[in-house]
Amino acid sequence: MFEQVKTKFHMVFKRKEKNETNQAAKPAKKRSNKLRNSIIAVLVAAIAGGGYFGYTKLFGSKASASQQTAIAVKGNITKSIEGSGTVEAINQYEVTSLVTGEILTDHFEEGQLINKGDLMYTIDTTELNNSIQKAQASLEKSQLSYEQSADSLNHLTVRAGVSGVITTLYVKNGDDIQSGGKVADIVNTDTMCLKIKFNAADAQNIYAGQSATVNLENSFTTLYGEVKSVSSGSLVNEDGVPVTNVEISVPNPGSIVPDDRATAVVGSYACNAPGTFAYYDEETVTAKTSGEVTGLTYKEGDAIKSGATLIRISSDSASNSARQSALSVQDAQLALQNLYDQMEDYNITAPISGKVIQKNAKAGENLDKSNSNATAMAIIADMSTLVFEISVDELDIKSISVGQEVQITADAIEGETFTGYVDNISIVGTAQNGVTSYPVKVVINDGEATGLIPGMNVNAQIVIDSRENVLTVPLSAISRGNQVTVKSSGKTEDETEVQQGRPGQGGAPDGMPQGTDGEMPQLPEGGLPEQAQGEDGAGRQRPSDGSAQGSSGSSAARGGQNANTKSSVPDGFRTVTVEVGLSDDNNVEIISGLNEGDIVLLPDKTSSTTTTQQQ
Repeated sequence: MFEQVKTKFHMVFKRKEKNETNQAAKPAKKRSNKLRNSIIAVLVAAIAGGGYFGYTKLFGSKASASQQTAIAVKGNITKSIEGSGTVEAINQYEVTSLVTGEILTDHFEEGQLINKGDLMYTIDTTELNNSIQKAQASLEKSQLSYEQSADSLNHLTVRAGVSGVITTLYVKNGDDIQSGGKVADIVNTDTMCLKIKFNAADAQNIYAGQSATVNLENSFTTLYGEVKSVSSGSLVNEDGVPVTNVEISVPNPGSIVPDDRATAVVGSYACNAPGTFAYYDEETVTAKTSGEVTGLTYKEGDAIKSGATLIRISSDSASNSARQSALSVQDAQLALQNLYDQMEDYNITAPISGKVIQKNAKAGENLDKSNSNATAMAIIADMSTLVFEISVDELDIKSISVGQEVQITADAIEGETFTGYVDNISIVGTAQNGVTSYPVKVVINDGEATGLIPGMNVNAQIVIDSRENVLTVPLSAISRGNQVTVKSSGKTEDETEVQQGRPGQGGAPDGMPQGTDGEMPQLPEGGLPEQAQGEDGAGRQRPSDGSAQGSSGSSAARGGQNANTKSSVPDGFRTVTVEVGLSDDNNVEIISGLNEGDIVLLPDKTSSTTTTQQQ
């Protein structure tokens, strides 16, 4: 159609130029040519207006039938984080056995409420008792070995057993001495012991502690002593008389030496025969362990008190042996105590208070190594508090805090909404596909009273922000730069232009001359107006992109509207920039830029396909 209009314009202009030339040569025909030109102008205006109207409707903005719109209305906006999880009891315990043996008794039933510490099972302890007896024997052996090692360690210090004078030293510092080796001889010269025989009949009347009169055989000196011991038996002497041995201690005036002879009278009983003197206290000190002699400070002839340290013996082997023996005793004690502690494991008690939700073992069954820990004997759950976990994206985790209220729904219980709160936010996240999620623990209010039970799947919604009674539009209405396409009030520019160019509406299309007295307008000098003219003077063709734009003069002729904007903004709409606020998955809050009731344009998924088909 546009090509036909252009051809007609060209023919009219050629004819007009020819007529004007003829007017100069033929003045008589001037009036008739003027009339003819006016008729042609009317025809051109009609054809141009009809062509422009058809082109605009065909290649202009999208057809109104394909436009999707929404109304800016007041409403509420809630921003929330959603997730799903599985309900669990806040505390659930699987009861297992740490020991083996026959289950002798059980004291509960499945579904029963049970308190912490209640007896649940008793298991046969025969095997444990045998182990305890073996451990006790092992401990006793270790203790004996330790005592021997401890004695050896104590014998590293050699002490004097009696008070007296060191008559002989067998060692010096630095010597190696073996166990049983002689160290020194010590004698007590202050007191002598008279060993003498009394008739057996007389001896029965003598007892320890009695005073005795002693007469030295060679010097006829009389000394006084004390009976120390009386033998319980008797012997027959050379004369065939029964005699009994009696020992009398006598202070040594300094002149008595061993083997000196003397007689004694105890009470009214005289001895059967003279006796001989010996040192009362006499000791040969020996080593009880092997090692190197150290710490000797005495020499022969020195006096020494009973219990005084004579020498020290250095022996690494004795020290190590004592240490090992001590450790063996400790190990045996721990092993025995461990068995005693295991006795408690044969009486299985409830670790928590709650409901027995599962019972897998009963009296009469045997627990062996293969199943004692593999399968729970029973499961106890604290149903007073129910919890579940949801995963929250790293972008939203900062919006959640402990104590926040949570709305909960469950597919298993339709039509009901439960409440809970955020109990814990884990700082240990899980990364997947470049996104990290964090576990959030939610506690369900009212616990078991909600009707929820462990294993049910629930959905959670955590409200992090909300707005009430605010102006909203669909989220899809907002384009880049917070721009919204809103319907203009009144007629669009295109509709106004077309109406002005229609026949019978009192005017011609933009750029065509208007008559001032009701007469038909005449074409201006030089042919068609700029809007209908190409660069070569011919009628303008439709651009290849489907717009109505030709030369640079079209913007002014169309009221300053840019052709590119006209291609993206439909007729009757305009683009405005708005200030947005809170948004959810569907709507967004409009703070400024729109009014309630404004009609906004929504994206049309079929617009590009429709335009292509029209072209």
